[in-house]
Amino acid sequence: MTTTHQLTRLIEVVHTDPVIWSHALHKRRRLRAYQSSVALAVADSILNERGLTIVATFSRQAGKDELLAQLIAYLLSKQRYKGGWVVVGLPAIKSQGAIALRRLTAALKTLITTDAHTAGSTITLDNAGCTVLSAAPGAASRGATASLLLVANEAQDIDPDLWDARFAPMAVSTNATRLIMGTVWSASGLLHREMTIAADAEKHDGIQRLFVVPWRVVAAVVPSYGRYVENEASRLGWNHPFIRTEYELKPLSGDGGLFPHDRQALLRGAYPALEHPAQDETYAATLDVAGESEDQVEGEEQRRANPRKDSTALSIHRVIAAPRRTERHYQLVCRYEWLGTPHDQLHDKVGGLLDHWRIAHTIIDATGVGAGLASFLAKRQGKDHVTKFVFSSKSKSDLGWAYVGMIDSGRATVHADPTEVGALDLSRRFWRQIAATSYVLLPGPGKLMRWSVPDPTVHDDLVISAALVALLDDANLSDRTARGGPVVLTKGRDWMLVPPRRNR
Repeated sequence: MTTTHQLTRLIEVVHTDPVIWSHALHKRRRLRAYQSSVALAVADSILNERGLTIVATFSRQAGKDELLAQLIAYLLSKQRYKGGWVVVGLPAIKSQGAIALRRLTAALKTLITTDAHTAGSTITLDNAGCTVLSAAPGAASRGATASLLLVANEAQDIDPDLWDARFAPMAVSTNATRLIMGTVWSASGLLHREMTIAADAEKHDGIQRLFVVPWRVVAAVVPSYGRYVENEASRLGWNHPFIRTEYELKPLSGDGGLFPHDRQALLRGAYPALEHPAQDETYAATLDVAGESEDQVEGEEQRRANPRKDSTALSIHRVIAAPRRTERHYQLVCRYEWLGTPHDQLHDKVGGLLDHWRIAHTIIDATGVGAGLASFLAKRQGKDHVTKFVFSSKSKSDLGWAYVGMIDSGRATVHADPTEVGALDLSRRFWRQIAATSYVLLPGPGKLMRWSVPDPTVHDDLVISAALVALLDDANLSDRTARGGPVVLTKGRDWMLVPPRRNR
C-alpha cells in the first residue's frame, strides 16, 4: 500500500468521530472520557441533522476549552471540502477570543491539517471555517450564519436577552446544533436556563443533552486536580461561593441572601464581647464612615427621625496569629456606633478609642467625606498602620467575596450577644443588617457582586464595618499590642465611648 493510500485511509478513519480524531492526532492531549461524551453528542447532532441544543457545564480548568478546540478542528477537517461554518460567542473577545483562536490553531496543526488560514477572528480550512464573535453588550455581532454549530462559551457571563436577540437567529436558517458551555454561577443566567431546558427535554425523548462535570469527576481521572480543589476548599470553606459554583457546579440563587442561616452560624462566635483590651493581645479596627449630619441630634432620636440615616460604625477585632497572614483569625470583640455626630467630634472619639485599644492597624472607609477622617488617623497612628479603602463597584464586590471567604473558612467571627443593654441593642441591630443583606451577580466575566441592604428601614453600616476585616491580611500588625486600662461606657441606647476623667 502506498503512502498516499495510507494517508487516505487515515483521513477516513480519523473522521469517523471526534474521539478517534483526538486519540489519533492529539495523543498528548487526547480527550478524556467526560470530554468525549460531549464531543460525540455534538457530532451526532450535527452529522445526523438533529439540531439539538447540547449543554455542557464543567468545573473550572477541567478541559472545557480544549474539548471545544478539538471538536471544532474535527468539524473543519471533516467538512473542509463540503463546507460549513461554526460561530462561537464569547463574553470578552479581546482576551478570551484570542485564547480560543490560539487553541483552535494548535488543534488544527496535525498530520492531515496543516494549511488553515487565520484572518482576524476567523479561521478557515478550504470551504469550512470558524469565527469568534463578542457577546458583550454593545458589540456589533450580527449577520453571521452557523451552518454546522453555534457555540456560547462561558455562557454564564452572557446576557440571555442579548444571546436570544443576536446569536440564536444565526442557527435558524440551517437548524444548526447549539452548544452552550460554561461554569455555572447564577441561577438567572443563560447557562443555568439552558441547563434547565435541556434536562426537561431529556425527560421527553431520552436523548442526553445535559452534561455536568463537577470536580470529583475530573479528580477521578486527574488526582492532582482533586488535591488542588480539596486544598482550596480547606482554605476557603466548602460553602464558599467559588467552591460551590466553580467546582461543585451549584448555582447561586441569592434567595437566601449573602448571609444565609448556615453562614450566620459560622459567623457567630462562642466567646464574649470585651469592654477592655486584654494584656499582650493584638487588636485591629475597621471603620465605616457616615456622611456628616447637618444637625446635632444623635442616637436613637436621630434613628427614629430618619431610619435610613448613615451611621459611623467602628469594629474592634482580636487578631489570632498564624504562621501565614492568610491563616490569621479575626474575632470581632467590640463595636461602637455614632449617628448624626459631626466629623470634628468623631476625630476625638475615634482617636481616643484607637488609643485605648492600642490598635495595631485601622482599615477605614475613605470614600467621599471619609477621606478627611482617614487622613487624620493616618497622621495620628502612622500611615503604615492605616489602610484607606475607597468604595467602587469593583472594590465592594471584591470585599464581599473576601469577607464571605473568611467566614466560610472560619477565620472571621463575631462575639456572642452581650448582656449590657446598649451593647445588646447594637448586636441585635448588626444581626438584623446581616439577615437583610442581599446580593446580585452582575453579568459579565468579572464576577462582580452587588450587595446591599434594600430594606428602607435597615442600613448596612455595621455589616460594612465588620466586612472591612477582610483587608487585614495585607495589613501591618507589628509592634503594637494592647495594654489598655479601664474604659467607661454609657448605659444608654447607643454604645458610645465616654473619655475617662483624669486624676479621679
